[in-house]
Amino acid sequence: MSRLELSEYLGQKKVSGQLNKIIQKLISDKLVERTIPDVPNHPAQKFVLTRKGIAFLAIIKNECQ
Repeated sequence: MSRLELSEYLGQKKVSGQLNKIIQKLISDKLVERTIPDVPNHPAQKFVLTRKGIAFLAIIKNECQ
């Protein structure tokens, strides 16, 4: 997803500074990664879950049930 797609998915009208901070934290925790890693601010930049991110989501879903 792009930053805007993430923002809209979370119910926001635009990309906020808080969302950018969260994305940076997810990247540093290796839960998501950029599709264009060499150009962080590329207009076509998107983010994908890593294997660690997928495992983390599975744990959260299991704990919420």
